[in-house]
Amino acid sequence: MNPMRTYVYGRVTQPDALGVLYLALGASAIVNADDGSYSVLPEVQYKPVENRELRWLAHIQSGGAQTEFGEKQV
Repeated sequence: MNPMRTYVYGRVTQPDALGVLYLALGASAIVNADDGSYSVLPEVQYKPVENRELRWLAHIQSGGAQTEFGEKQV
């Protein structure tokens, strides 16, 4: 098997989220269409002053045994 062949990728962002200026919420997702495993990356970004940025990013993976984002060793 050759890893990294059939993927679906998506990204959404909401600038000035929750009515707060300089706050942005976003999320990205990568799904392996062959085995159904996925990786989700939620993100919170705040830019209080020019040239300064605070960013929180999580990386959540899920998949069954022997899937790319599950337990399979590549």
